[in-house]
Amino acid sequence: MEQAAAKVYFTDARPYNLDAKARLSLPSDFRKQLGDKVVLVALFDSVYGFTPEGHEAWLDRLFADEDVDRDQSARNFMLWIMGQTKTVDVDSAGRISLAKISEADRERLNLGKSVMVVGNRDHFEIWSADEWKKTMSDHSIDEFQSFMFRK
Repeated sequence: MEQAAAKVYFTDARPYNLDAKARLSLPSDFRKQLGDKVVLVALFDSVYGFTPEGHEAWLDRLFADEDVDRDQSARNFMLWIMGQTKTVDVDSAGRISLAKISEADRERLNLGKSVMVVGNRDHFEIWSADEWKKTMSDHSIDEFQSFMFRK
């Protein structure tokens, strides 16, 4: 009988530095949940990191209402996403290489030496430290309270 994959749950926001080879040491609590492979997707504002099973579940949710085999637009979008997707190994020191992400995408995302690793429930995100700070400074606790208690 096949065993169901353990559910992951990533939380927290932590600063890290990439080494000279664009490797990131993952937080130990993330490593415990990830196993030996991480699926990376360079998207709009950051690089998303998933377990292989988590990536597949994300795609299933993203394309839940689409017939990828019969809808050319959905098929093209699926191909674009899969082209942006890189599967990387977690090395023996608990690092992943962001060098597999294209240089153009790393530049677009401003991923230099300083990054933030941010848990986002079923995945984590790798942000430029500067972009993270700028994005978070655009929001306040009052704004969150208004969102939380909206009618």
